[in-house]
Amino acid sequence: MLMDEGWDTGDILLQESVDILPDENAGGLSRRLSFLGARLLIRTLDGLQQGSISPILQDNELATLAHSLKRDAGAIDWSAPADVIVNLVRGCTPKPGAFTRHGGALVKVWRAEIDRPDGPQGEPGEVIRVDQEGFVVAAGKGSVRLLDVQPESRKRTPAADFAHGSHLKPGDRFDVRFEMQTVV
Repeated sequence: MLMDEGWDTGDILLQESVDILPDENAGGLSRRLSFLGARLLIRTLDGLQQGSISPILQDNELATLAHSLKRDAGAIDWSAPADVIVNLVRGCTPKPGAFTRHGGALVKVWRAEIDRPDGPQGEPGEVIRVDQEGFVVAAGKGSVRLLDVQPESRKRTPAADFAHGSHLKPGDRFDVRFEMQTVV
């Protein structure tokens, strides 16, 4: 885009849109966009040199400024629908990270998927199933399968290993809502 006095409000030189892949998280999308952006920059410079690019007026009324996510943006609210929780995990991975609490300890959630999109499966935050692939937690609507987690002060691990090591069983609970606390 061409620079002007506003914040990201100049005329558009070239643009390209991409679909977000079904299992893609923010980190993967960012990497993919960086390669796309580099190729688009080369095409833009070539087009400007050849005179084949005509700037397009940007609708400044539709422009938005996206601030960096703060750490507490990743706090999982288990009363939300399953798809909202899974998309929160995808959108906050790798940073700032999606978090929940179990037994008072913070658990970072790296990967999750919708187990069931609809229907009551249990109380929000309740573990409803533990198996070889991980474990399933009830959401406000539907349920979420956790696949990769990271217990506080430990390494990232498959959710099934976490469940086994922490003796997780159906009926155990993750905090439905919590506030992130800054440790000084």
